[in-house]
Amino acid sequence: MPTKPDLLVVGFHQFALAPGKLVIRLLVSNLGPAASPAAKPGVYVNAVNPHPPTGVNEIQVQESSPLPALASGTSCVVTATFSVSELAQKGVEYCEVLLDPKNMVNERNESNNYFRFPVVRGS
Repeated sequence: MPTKPDLLVVGFHQFALAPGKLVIRLLVSNLGPAASPAAKPGVYVNAVNPHPPTGVNEIQVQESSPLPALASGTSCVVTATFSVSELAQKGVEYCEVLLDPKNMVNERNESNNYFRFPVVRGS
């Protein structure tokens, strides 16, 4: 059986960087037995309004980042920054993270590249 990488979001943290900014940091690990090549785009972070007006996509804001090559068992941090007022104005309730959105990395498990969490906008 050939060995393959396996990318996974293993942790996240969201916090206010400055007034009006929400920063999301994701810890992405390669849990597979093989190295993962770099991917661009490697990560999409989508800010989602689950109840958009008719005819409007539920993905309101999207950030993308490249993903560096990761040796087996290693991790990297990916950061996305959003405007709190824009998230509030657009009714964003949660974020979705999609690793390797264009399936550039041939992974051992392609079904674990999605992660979703509620957005805490604060004040």
